[in-house]
Amino acid sequence: MKYSILKNYIYAIGEELVGCRENYEGITRDPQKGIIPRGMILEEGENGDESEGCIASGINPGIANKWEMEKYKEQTISYERTLTLWKAQIKDVSYYSNLRSLIRKLGYSGPILWTDLAKCQSTGLKRYPPVETFRRCCNKFLSRELAILPAIEKWDIIAVGREPYIALSYLYPHRTVIGLTHPAAYGDFSRINRKADRLRGKLSQFKYKSVWLRDLLD
Repeated sequence: MKYSILKNYIYAIGEELVGCRENYEGITRDPQKGIIPRGMILEEGENGDESEGCIASGINPGIANKWEMEKYKEQTISYERTLTLWKAQIKDVSYYSNLRSLIRKLGYSGPILWTDLAKCQSTGLKRYPPVETFRRCCNKFLSRELAILPAIEKWDIIAVGREPYIALSYLYPHRTVIGLTHPAAYGDFSRINRKADRLRGKLSQFKYKSVWLRDLLD
């Protein structure tokens, strides 16, 4: 499956995503202020082998920075606009750069589908949205992303954080789900990163199972 074909399918969902008008509990969406659904990006791989791709899923986007909100307000909001901004100023922030480096060390040299359980940032009143919000948003977007093409259906899921790991393990029992601590948990994440080569050799044992990477280090 060519990357360009995968990209077109994800792009179609992305256009629907930025236009979503749902106001689920615990999340906020205010395009006039530059607060929009975001975070679903298909990044090209290091080589042309789409079979070596993976999905990297967090829980939901963090609170947008002021400069990011201002950029979204400068032009009519579109999925193309989110891609342009991501490539220019977001793809190399620490969350993405640290995870990308680890993902490559673990042997995933193909495309990375960056995504989240829910696609809107939290209201700020609570750390995470309620479970019902994740259920409804996953049903509307994530489940479609992960089943859109046979190529993506075979990709392993990298769950970023304990909550996404548990949720994704339950949601997708017939897929490989690899859980790891958020890059912000510097100590644990650094330890996993240092041992990536060793972990890479162990992961083949867990095909179509769930594994929390830190447990492989103990």
